[in-house]
Amino acid sequence: MGMEAASSLPDTTHDYSSIDLLLERISNDTIALCNYLSLAQSARDNYAEMRSYRQLGFYFLNQYDFLRAIDYHTLYLHAAEKYDDPLKEVQALNTLAYDHKAACALDESSKYYFKALTILDQSPNNEEREMKSAKANSLNGIGNIYVEIDQTDEALAYLKEALEIETENGSIAGEAKNLKDIGTLFRKRTQYDSAHCYYERALKLFINENSLSEVALCFQDIGNLYMAEGDWESASVYIENAYNSLKNTSDKLNRSAISFSIADLYLRKGKWRDATPFLEEGQSLAEELQLPNQLEKAYRLLSEFHQQQGENLEALSAYAKSVAYGNRFRNGQSTGRIAAHQLAYASKAPQLQSVEKRETIISNPMLLYLVAFTGLAIILLQHYRLKKRMRKIESSFYMEKIKSEFYSHISDEFKTPVAIITGLIERVKEKMELNQINKISIDLDILSRQSKDLILLTDKILSTESADRQGIGNRTVHGNIIGFLTYLFESFSPLADSKKINYSFLSTIGELQMDFQPEILRSIFFKLIGNIIQNCRENETVSVELSRDKKNKNLTIIVTDTADCHRAHLQQNPFYHAKPNSTITSLPLINQLVKEINGSIDITSKPSKGTQFKFTLPVCNERVQNDKHAIFIHNSMIQNIGEEDNNTGNSIPERENPSLLIVESNKDIVYYLSSLLESSYQILTVDSGEKAIQQAIQIMPDIIIANIVLPGIDGSDLCKEIKKSDATSHIPVILLSAYGSKEERIKGIRCGADAFLSRPIHDEELLAVINQSLEVRRRMSSKYALTTLNSGNEKEHKKIKNEAAADFIKQITDFIYNLKISFKIPNSS
Repeated sequence: MGMEAASSLPDTTHDYSSIDLLLERISNDTIALCNYLSLAQSARDNYAEMRSYRQLGFYFLNQYDFLRAIDYHTLYLHAAEKYDDPLKEVQALNTLAYDHKAACALDESSKYYFKALTILDQSPNNEEREMKSAKANSLNGIGNIYVEIDQTDEALAYLKEALEIETENGSIAGEAKNLKDIGTLFRKRTQYDSAHCYYERALKLFINENSLSEVALCFQDIGNLYMAEGDWESASVYIENAYNSLKNTSDKLNRSAISFSIADLYLRKGKWRDATPFLEEGQSLAEELQLPNQLEKAYRLLSEFHQQQGENLEALSAYAKSVAYGNRFRNGQSTGRIAAHQLAYASKAPQLQSVEKRETIISNPMLLYLVAFTGLAIILLQHYRLKKRMRKIESSFYMEKIKSEFYSHISDEFKTPVAIITGLIERVKEKMELNQINKISIDLDILSRQSKDLILLTDKILSTESADRQGIGNRTVHGNIIGFLTYLFESFSPLADSKKINYSFLSTIGELQMDFQPEILRSIFFKLIGNIIQNCRENETVSVELSRDKKNKNLTIIVTDTADCHRAHLQQNPFYHAKPNSTITSLPLINQLVKEINGSIDITSKPSKGTQFKFTLPVCNERVQNDKHAIFIHNSMIQNIGEEDNNTGNSIPERENPSLLIVESNKDIVYYLSSLLESSYQILTVDSGEKAIQQAIQIMPDIIIANIVLPGIDGSDLCKEIKKSDATSHIPVILLSAYGSKEERIKGIRCGADAFLSRPIHDEELLAVINQSLEVRRRMSSKYALTTLNSGNEKEHKKIKNEAAADFIKQITDFIYNLKISFKIPNSS
């Protein structure tokens, strides 16, 4: 039937309804759709071509093939632009925006929605019903994007405007959808009463429309609301009804979401056995869809599932995967670009309004006199409101840029413990099977430390989000602030010890009773001191000094460090956000928090003397105990756990096994890689690019593994230095990175890397890449050796026409034979 229907174009000179009806009939037959598209192109029927692209895109969208849906709907947009109808172009833009939103590419989605709004503002027919409906669609899409990225104020403005338009148009379905979305917004705000009100209004309209699928989705949202309130019984009623309505449909996305809702409900009630089938069903659908937000939810619930059964290693592994997928989802949000699209749209709006006003005045001269008396005041008021809104958008854009850089930085921090945990879990399992209990203790100790690191990183994200919304908790207490700051100092002692940093604390007063806000102080010093210590090198110094200015009634806190990694940046602008790997990534937030407690911060940096962060806090309700002595604490350096096991020395090893140089500043990653490879390779380790270059020249390792992010010379520059030297250019270099982006890989290839791996690293992949790199080098050495053996033959010399190439081959050959190195490639099995 589809082939016959698509065999010829209907005569539709003025009425396009027959084309739409035909395309609807063959909407599930891609062969018929493609044949019809070919006919439309042959007949140069722009409308039929445009609608064919649209229908093909919807077919693949319903199959959750987002890339092909986007491809066809991009062609739909191009055809709509040629059709020269603003309404058709806006509808195509909204469709393409929806595709990107479904694929979790929120920044791309917002670009098309804002472009649609720009065209609508320019159109002279923007008051027509269909144009207003398209505008409501765009506004709803943008509102939902802002809900996803937790910018609820912006989201509410867009959703309420969309609701108003749909209500005026008399669209019950559109009105209900916006009511439901506003309810979800209030649920995320924890304003549960308002959420109930909007959900109930939406549900009544969906029931009146007899839309069973939308009623089921509304049931799911209401059930999630009751679950957030802790009303398990009511939550069960709504969520189970939603599940029963959706379980036999082809809507995989919502089936996955409702399965997770039921699993989450049972897990919260402690009934992990009842949660099992729903968790398995949701995870299966999520794996099939490959959407990062669904996979993040799947592994988060799986982690809780294993934790309730006491399977801590499995829970930790699932949590690590949840974090990894969460980072992928947040990368797709790119909130900075969303704010940029909004800013670009807002900047065009006043120009369009000005043009419309000029046209109105010119067409009716009588209005000119009226505008002379009243219009100026209105224009000034609008200009003031616009400037105020633009400042708000620019401020939002700047804050989103800071958050984007923060998440980029913390993603790298997350991947380090995730990589170690994932690898060590497998190693612990293997050692347990081999009954090597004595070797498990170090692995478990590192697992414990990395688990705590994950918790601290999670707390860092939560504190950032909390500060962004409404400020960190401002609970005020009256107590001994010196004792509290001493406690905060001692929290970093293990970290300072593990990095061999001189870490000291000095207070000229033993006790100071005053009002202070512990949560804010905790956040300030955890962000500042934690970042400083993370970026310090061995034998550098970090000190904290407390003193009291009785005259001005201030408490002075001075944090000093001798690291120079952020000095250049501070000299430019200390309160502008730094690069992701900077010590002062959190400084803008720290500055904001200090102002919240009426304090001030001053930063000075001098060569060879270090950087000083000086905090001045007002002393309120002071009560000083003068008989208390001053406090001085100094944490001496201690040896890292497992360091003696990992340190093989940097003397030239015997060449029974190939030598492998690991260039990594993180001690746990070094331990993990060393323990993985030590049975087959002679392991050497250094913690910086400069040391790696020295070792490469002195010891001439057979292969180098280097992290991209290193203090001083980074991994890419290290690779360039290795490859440009005749003495070391033959050494294979494998680069590791927390970012698996295409740009990082291209950069690694351009700098001459033999392989590029992203963390978390898979043991088999790493071993295979090392073996292959050494095998390629062995074959090259054999080839050049054969060239040398035949060097006495004049004919062979004549084959090498390029004298420079011949000289270079001779240098390599002589070098290899002088070293007399024989390669022994380990068995990967």
